[in-house]
Amino acid sequence: MKHGLFHESCYQCLYAKSDRVSDITIADYWGIDPEFVKNKHTLNGTNLVVIHSDKGQTIWDEIKEKIESYKRPYEEAIAGNDTLRAPTDVPPDREDILQLVSDKGFEYAIRKDKVYRSNVFASRKGDAVAMIRKFIPNILVKLIKRFLHRS
Repeated sequence: MKHGLFHESCYQCLYAKSDRVSDITIADYWGIDPEFVKNKHTLNGTNLVVIHSDKGQTIWDEIKEKIESYKRPYEEAIAGNDTLRAPTDVPPDREDILQLVSDKGFEYAIRKDKVYRSNVFASRKGDAVAMIRKFIPNILVKLIKRFLHRS
């Protein structure tokens, strides 16, 4: 079921590449060197922040002293994060997944799949925004809102 419940546009996303139009990319840091992580505080996983513009750098400069961060090779981030390279592939069982959701409901479908079942957040509809907010420092959220209102 992995990636089977993505919005249709995710499979043709024009922004799923390393050359982004955004000021900043914030994501889970898949593929980070485990030896590097072993000695760091990673209770809630590791986040990836990629700066793409002068505006993004300005935002980052305002908050970087307030959060724990480490510079890592960009190639490492690209290697572990598929959507920094290309759009997500449509899973071959996507239609079956959508039919199961339609017939039996979202909760039933994810309980039937071990990938989703292992994710404690996937069983709660509507928690996606709350989950994202939990991992993005409030200071960054405030700065992004401030910069968006300036534009």
